[in-house]
Amino acid sequence: IRAGLASDSVVRRFRHEALIAAGLDHPGIAAVYDSGETDGHTWIAMALIEGETLAERIARSLVPVAQVASLAAAVADALGYAHEQGVYHRDVKPANLIVMTNGRLKVADFGIARIDSSNLTQIGAIMGTPGYMAPEQYAGSDVDWRADVFSAGVVFYQLLTGVKPFAGSAESIAYKVCYETPPTPSEVDPERIQAKYDAVVTRAIAKEPEARFATAQAFRT
Repeated sequence: IRAGLASDSVVRRFRHEALIAAGLDHPGIAAVYDSGETDGHTWIAMALIEGETLAERIARSLVPVAQVASLAAAVADALGYAHEQGVYHRDVKPANLIVMTNGRLKVADFGIARIDSSNLTQIGAIMGTPGYMAPEQYAGSDVDWRADVFSAGVVFYQLLTGVKPFAGSAESIAYKVCYETPPTPSEVDPERIQAKYDAVVTRAIAKEPEARFATAQAFRT
């Protein structure tokens, strides 16, 4: 972060990301090795991950259905580990998911993550990416691991269909996430997508946290 752009809150959050990510040791999570400040620049040293983000992959072409479940499972597995460590990502989206050249997936960018004992992110702050945030994030309510399950479900939907379940202006996306149910993946593309995926996606992106999978590992299973 260049010194001129680094407000106290930005630097604090940047260092918070380094602290969180450095404590996570999982093959599906981008490793952070060190952090510090040099000549007024705050920095994080991360593992070099060669590959492309899921956002780039989706933009290029539809992902074969045979690969979709394994990618979604890899996301859920990494998130499940983070949740067991008391860390919630809160910004799961294709741009933060990197498919390496060997085909394995890494979850990156814990920049707005919350440690369940941390008060850095206050209740009432809306943090995340429109279209991937859970309804409770839009409401400014307290957020736990089930928000990540929702976001992973949105990513799963997008991988299957090639489209986002909630799209439009920022205001219309917020309304749709909170109040509208999107068509099931098999309704979007019945020739490509089997109906067996619908129940999984529908449960993952349920409006109420209690209606979703209880854990990311349950979603993975």
